[in-house]
Amino acid sequence: MPLTDEQQAIVDSPADLLKVKAFAGTGKTFTLVEYAQARPKEPMLYLAFNRSIRREAERKFPKNVTCLTSHAPAYRSIGIAYKDKLVEDSRPREWVEALRLDQVVSIDESYLLAHQALQCLKNWLSSDREALDERSIVPLRSGTSPFADSRVVATANDGWKRMVDHTDPALGMTHDGYLKLYQLSKPVWPYHRVLFDEAQDANPVTTDLVLRQHARKVFVGDPHQQIYGFRGADDALEKLDAEETLYLSGSWRFGPHVAGIANVLLARFKGETVRVKGLGGADEIASVDREQPHTVLCRGNASVFAAAVAQMDAHPHFVGGIEGYRLDRLLSAHDLRVGAPVRDPYLASFRDWREFADIAQATDDREALSLMRICERYQDGLPGLVGAVRRNASPTPQDAGIILSTGHKAKGADSGEGDH
Repeated sequence: MPLTDEQQAIVDSPADLLKVKAFAGTGKTFTLVEYAQARPKEPMLYLAFNRSIRREAERKFPKNVTCLTSHAPAYRSIGIAYKDKLVEDSRPREWVEALRLDQVVSIDESYLLAHQALQCLKNWLSSDREALDERSIVPLRSGTSPFADSRVVATANDGWKRMVDHTDPALGMTHDGYLKLYQLSKPVWPYHRVLFDEAQDANPVTTDLVLRQHARKVFVGDPHQQIYGFRGADDALEKLDAEETLYLSGSWRFGPHVAGIANVLLARFKGETVRVKGLGGADEIASVDREQPHTVLCRGNASVFAAAVAQMDAHPHFVGGIEGYRLDRLLSAHDLRVGAPVRDPYLASFRDWREFADIAQATDDREALSLMRICERYQDGLPGLVGAVRRNASPTPQDAGIILSTGHKAKGADSGEGDH
């Protein structure tokens, strides 16, 4: 397949720091592969946003390119030392107990303090800053905090010290935690060039890791497709002061009519001045045939479960695997609600459903609030529905009548017809 003029300009670019703004469907991965093939003797690192994108990249890139996720080098260098205390996330209750916050303030205030300290810590972990201080304070979404900023920061630092201690099991180390430790260690990578894909969703800690390298760098992404702001992504691509900025604006995903509509929307709502070109042939208006296999994208796990219940006879396939949608935690939440023995360690730490609900509301815990909504919606029928969803789920998309995913899990995946 011959290169377009835009793609050829990227392949030929001599820039030490190149920024590529690539609209949807414009062949950015194909262009990066061509960029790498044009320099076969130079060792390169391709940084992928997640494992599914990395696996796909490994099948496409030449042998001089190493394909990794941004967390992979951090885990190999630092994270592996925490394998015995590695956790997916930290919870306010764990901090209350580990730091004994309920002994210095009331029980309700202790959870609020733990919540604010955790938000402060998470903000810092995703930043490029070295010091954990007041700059990382996250204001409450509603109400005013009863705690001084200095109190919140001190608590955040106390918790961080416990997380970093290999011998302290009370507070586990998170993936973002060892990534921060890796960034602070200022590592030097043995590559001549770094290809940073999906750069619009990079947070400052990852961007700093790349910018510190002495290698030449190519940042590629689409600012209009940023979906990880809640993880600290701060529009890194737009902020990047690059030596050269190039565009991929010709999309094979749609034709000129869809491109025209897209240009109106992008100009009006995003201020985009570069026009996307539809190269995908004639457009046609069609509707999703719900009797045929199709994909449904949902906002969160609760919506995925509701869609699975409604479409059980279609043998849904769950993108990334059904276990990634935490059905076990749904069952544990139901058990907590009805006073039965609870298997999930985090949910089992609550005395009862009322305490769980009170703390979820006080700390604005979105996952906990989502669990509450599911339990209240399905009541005593929840265990049976979870079992039925599991029995009817298809392990492969080819055998499924419907494919379910959140927007975030679907990133990097391909599908046919879609719904939302």
